[in-house]
Amino acid sequence: MSVITQSDINKIIQVDPYSQKLISLISILEAYLNLISKEYLQLLGKSDLKDITLKDLGILYKTFFSINNGVNGVCWEYTVFNAIYNNDTYIQDLLNVAINYLSGENNFYRLNAILWGGEKSNLSSDNIKNNLKDDETIWTPNKEIIFKDYVDIILRSFHDKDLRKNLPLYFEGIWKTDLFVKKENSNRWYAVTVKWNKYEVKQFPGLSIGIHFKHMSSVKDSVNPKLTKNNFVYCSIPFDLNLGEHYAYMFRFVDTMLSEINLKKKNTLWLKFPSIEENALFNNLYELRKIPCYNIIQFLKSQYNSYTNTFEQPEMILATDRYINFSSNEIGELKQSNSILITPNQIHF
Repeated sequence: MSVITQSDINKIIQVDPYSQKLISLISILEAYLNLISKEYLQLLGKSDLKDITLKDLGILYKTFFSINNGVNGVCWEYTVFNAIYNNDTYIQDLLNVAINYLSGENNFYRLNAILWGGEKSNLSSDNIKNNLKDDETIWTPNKEIIFKDYVDIILRSFHDKDLRKNLPLYFEGIWKTDLFVKKENSNRWYAVTVKWNKYEVKQFPGLSIGIHFKHMSSVKDSVNPKLTKNNFVYCSIPFDLNLGEHYAYMFRFVDTMLSEINLKKKNTLWLKFPSIEENALFNNLYELRKIPCYNIIQFLKSQYNSYTNTFEQPEMILATDRYINFSSNEIGELKQSNSILITPNQIHF
């Protein structure tokens, strides 16, 4: 990956707004899949997440997702992560400024990120450590610690309250991390908490940056990062910038889609959505409701990669056009084949 300087920051590849909707859509579907526990897999008669279909998600929607207040926050977290890796200009700029505030690194570089969160059961500590260099650290205002030395205890502390007692006081809230980010040219990682509402962002010891959605903004509202006296930076993503607006749009769409996906088509909301785009999207996904979600996700990723040939990360979730256009042949191929599956791995380096 090439280095991006401050003079180049506006040249970082920025996908169009419609692609951002699709980044959000697939991020949301990935989040829903990774919220499914072994117990829910058993209830569905499935043994692996790669077997979960949109129809299955629709079944769980009524019994689990629609009453789980944390779903929106987790979907937002996945969307922010994918925006970082897809070089969203606003996110890249925002986090570069936040890091500069904290450690005085007065430069702008592309960011690397690790999707963390102790609730993600498929996180592999060995995989994380294998991809970390020995001298890479986690930054705190008191002391930098070697990242590799603390991977296991940070992950396990999410579920084990007793283990949290072994964390240093200046570091005791690190288990609440949602993302780790660092500049490409640096060995310092910063612990980030990602929340939907600003009031949910807490300054726990060890956390350096808090990202939240800004529901309303005006020209008088500042969206610049805000450094507190405790060396914690608040970063807001306004509704009226592409990422925030398109995430809110797609979360509403998925919420409605999953509530309708298992109805007979004549009883669904098809052709009752507010836009042509949503109607077409629902129709396509309804036709694919019995296909494993991973197949659909992989299809969308490959379509974008073949269209742009610009992103080095094949895991990234993007799409090619204003609409998600499944041709009749493509729908037929997806229905007939379960051979194209993505590996469930939420750690991207």
